[in-house]
Amino acid sequence: MSADQHQQVRDLPVPEDLEIKRTGESLEFTLPYTNESKFWIWFTALFWGGGVLAIYIAGIAAQQGIVIIGGLLHLLIGVFLVLHALASSYNTVKIIVTRTTIEKHDGPVFVPFRRRHYSKNWADVKKIYVDNIVVKNRTYDRLNLKTH
Repeated sequence: MSADQHQQVRDLPVPEDLEIKRTGESLEFTLPYTNESKFWIWFTALFWGGGVLAIYIAGIAAQQGIVIIGGLLHLLIGVFLVLHALASSYNTVKIIVTRTTIEKHDGPVFVPFRRRHYSKNWADVKKIYVDNIVVKNRTYDRLNLKTH
């Protein structure tokens, strides 16, 4: 390894809540879906859901069918927020590495528009690398696969 390459290699901190399980056929890494505070997503989901519920109750009491039909989009957004809040509290990410594949599984709560399962054969993987992403002024290390 050259001096330039050695400068690029750095030790990554291992999260305290990372579980590693070794079996005869695979190596499994399990960690929480997110380490972030769940307060704001739960607050938003409950606030949104309470607002939609109040609008529906008022629409039913006033016998305004258009309010109920018009509120369907808001209801779907509320369901998405609740699913996201549940996922942030209960989901785990499991990465399974075998001799032939690398897989990622999220669960048990399904969140729409997110890929739950991901699997690649090692023959398709060109490179595994870590890059940095910044979310809300915090820097995170992200594991990436580059495929053909």
